Amino acid sequence: MRALSKVGAVAATALLVFTINFIAHAQGDPVGNSGRPSGYGNTGGSGSTRPKPQVVYRVRERVVTVTPTTGTLTIVAEPGASIRLQYLNRNGEVANESTDLISQGERSIILTKLKPGRYRVIAELNGYRASNGPQEKEVVKNQSDKVEISLVPITYNVTVRLNASSGKLYYAKSGEVEKSVDIQNNMANLSDLIGGDYTIKVDPDDAAFKQLNTTLRVPGESVVSYTLDRLESRDFLGAAASDWSLPGGWYFSAGKIMVKSAGVALPSDATYRNYKDFQLSAQAKMVNGVAASFVVHAVDPQNYYLIQITGQNADEPYVLRGYIVRNGSAQRFGRTIPISQFSETLKQGKFFQVILTMKGNEIVVKVQDSETGDLLKLGILPDPSNSFRIGAVGIAARNNEQNEISQFSICVKCQTP
Repeated sequence: MRALSKVGAVAATALLVFTINFIAHAQGDPVGNSGRPSGYGNTGGSGSTRPKPQVVYRVRERVVTVTPTTGTLTIVAEPGASIRLQYLNRNGEVANESTDLISQGERSIILTKLKPGRYRVIAELNGYRASNGPQEKEVVKNQSDKVEISLVPITYNVTVRLNASSGKLYYAKSGEVEKSVDIQNNMANLSDLIGGDYTIKVDPDDAAFKQLNTTLRVPGESVVSYTLDRLESRDFLGAAASDWSLPGGWYFSAGKIMVKSAGVALPSDATYRNYKDFQLSAQAKMVNGVAASFVVHAVDPQNYYLIQITGQNADEPYVLRGYIVRNGSAQRFGRTIPISQFSETLKQGKFFQVILTMKGNEIVVKVQDSETGDLLKLGILPDPSNSFRIGAVGIAARNNEQNEISQFSICVKCQTP
């Protein structure tokens, strides 16, 4: 708290006023009444002279008290607030004005030696408003008084419009705890924002949209719009070696991918690695009768869904099974579905068409017999946890699988025949 003097000093001070009286006496005469007329010398001889006068000072003290003619005003507001003090004349007009500042870390300031009269007090702080407005106060001489001005943050509401229908929007000012609101019907409403720059992160529920990171300045527009980039890739046809990123030992020959060892093959172009709902169609032949395997929603070669159609020489012959592979470690999901009734279609050394459809968190697997043309539904593999919401589609091999894959295509809007 600081104390500031606003007018000339007139302090209450005890003054000593000295009164000086003096009396002249003849030299040699006693001070006071001697019984003889003063001023006459010795009468005993003719040679006597008139005595020289002596001055004696007498001092008397008198105390005079001066009463202060000014007042004091304490002003309470936010740290850093600018205080304007306006002296008003009889007509209520501003006759004089001064400005002071409440120091950071302080909540008040004391203004001393104010001329008595009517004052208007105004407190101002960037980003704040006075909830109780300017206040007027009568300053009385030799008295102290106080004015409290409540400064509250100025807040704003912002509506955010998006091309994603649902999800979460996260927002925070620098150094503050992140908050979130739901995105509903392509909108998110941010309320009670104070001025400043906010980091915005949009996390859509629809995996076909890319997350958005941006900055929002407040105050600004009351309605802002953001367009999220779509991640979902267009149709893909893996008809050439250049279309693929193949593991070591695999190769492309005569329009076919030769699978010779464990690994994962994904499209070489990253723009073909973002599929949500789609249909995969491929011709497959189990060369050694172990399994034909495919990856779905692959984040990278270590994280994906693995779908296996096993043959007669597998550890579990003739089953449809699924794995969630995280950091290269596989864990079963869904149930293992027996498919031995389709053993003739899936026999070693015979081509068959795989039709794999992904919709939401369910993977539907069908095969078509290359000789009879029969379309056979092997089963459905659901993942309630929706572990991988979007990603690449490719070919896989576990352990000692050896296969030939051809006519590999991905269609975004195709329907299962």
